Amino acid sequence: MLELACSVLASWLAGSTPAPFSGPELPVPPEDSSARFLEHFSTRDPFYFVMGTRGGSSARIQLSLQYDLFVPPPESEERFWHGFAIAYTQQSFWEVDKGSSQSFETVYRPSLMWHRDAVLGSADGSRWDFEFGYEHESNGRSGPLSRSVDTLYVRPTFRLPLDERWEFRTTPRVFAYIGDLSDNPDIADYRGWFDWRLQLLDARGLGLSTNLRKGGVSSFGSVQIDLTYPLNRLFGEGFDLYAHLQYFNGWGESLLLYDEKPPAQLRLGIAFVR
Repeated sequence: MLELACSVLASWLAGSTPAPFSGPELPVPPEDSSARFLEHFSTRDPFYFVMGTRGGSSARIQLSLQYDLFVPPPESEERFWHGFAIAYTQQSFWEVDKGSSQSFETVYRPSLMWHRDAVLGSADGSRWDFEFGYEHESNGRSGPLSRSVDTLYVRPTFRLPLDERWEFRTTPRVFAYIGDLSDNPDIADYRGWFDWRLQLLDARGLGLSTNLRKGGVSSFGSVQIDLTYPLNRLFGEGFDLYAHLQYFNGWGESLLLYDEKPPAQLRLGIAFVR
């Protein structure tokens, strides 16, 4: 080290440029595998926690994630298999006023799908996204309380920008039951084979979503309305939560009680993703 310092000093005094140091190259830092892992994740349906008091205090909690099996580099050519993904949605109904830490029901919905954005598009910015797949839905119970449904579905989404902030979306979903329905043999009478989501979203303000379901029997069906507002408009940037107001009226809000119609419920809470 002393010899290297003396050599540099002598070169400087002589007015010449010292030769560059040719020591060992520093190792290239390894790829951040956790960052690559997170690139595959996105949200599928809304995340929220809401509570209501009609017919007793009850909470409804939902979380939903999607994992794209392939995340190609931005400049690569799009391939068919890039659209495959797996998803998981969990919804719990909790009877708060009964003083129990156990939820009334938890429904598990894993799915396997193929999806692609902007299958069709036009100059006005509107586009069609497309998705089809398989979904399993069950409540993880046994005996007379067991409920289980397997479906194949097709779910296109039409998106229409109205201006710089507002966008309209419509998402019909058509599905067919497959496999064993012995836990709930008449579920099609109450759920039918079709549901429809309509959304009107302000990127920096209100969001309105309506979910409609029509049962196979004409008198059965349900409607759910969700109204959200970003709390960062009130508390400043960085507070990325939403105030969430939810209304449900109809048959089969929970899978366990798919053939019952509880009182209409209004719930208020927080959404993490809308």
